[in-house]
Amino acid sequence: MPTTTQILDDLTAAANQAIPIAIAWHVVLALILLTVVLGRRPAIGSAMMLSAALLLSVAVIAYTTDNPFNAILFALLAVLAAAFALTVPRRPMRTGPDWMSALGIAMMAIGWTYPHFLDGNPALYLIAAPLGVVPCATLYMIVGITLVGGGLRHRAWTLALAVLTVAYGVIGVARLGVYLDIFLVAGAAGLVVAALRHRPRRARPGFSGYATTGSFGSR
Repeated sequence: MPTTTQILDDLTAAANQAIPIAIAWHVVLALILLTVVLGRRPAIGSAMMLSAALLLSVAVIAYTTDNPFNAILFALLAVLAAAFALTVPRRPMRTGPDWMSALGIAMMAIGWTYPHFLDGNPALYLIAAPLGVVPCATLYMIVGITLVGGGLRHRAWTLALAVLTVAYGVIGVARLGVYLDIFLVAGAAGLVVAALRHRPRRARPGFSGYATTGSFGSR
């Protein structure tokens, strides 16, 4: 098992070697945010596919920097997110309660400017924080997107993301000494609440329709 110093050194190396990838992700997310500000709501499945792409990006970088644990775990979650994206309703995202949206926006802001591992001018974090590069920065963004979307109408996805998020939050604080990651635990708690707020829709006797086991019902 690698030492704490080795893990931190590997994450620092990844963040600094993959600056172009981090900048690209900031540009992509900025363009998506611009479309939202202009009044277009992304589809639920598109938000999940975006999460899958971010997870896969982390997996590929972890693989290239000899971190098989992160590579395998994030690749598996990326596949899970992509598979779940095919099962969600084909409709625009709906925001959750105000507190959930506020927590989600805060999580996204932390992910956007994640202030660890990157060397150089602190202003660089505004455009090149290791989003899509290291696990925790990326989880902040994905958790934020999911919370703003009220859980993206998929209980299984929300709970799976919550488990991974709390695990990395605890590891980040307890083992790596990255105390900012304590807020990942708060994000995971928000995800659990989002998952429990809605029950799966069930088909009523005497009516035709589909049960949506594993996804949130309509509001």
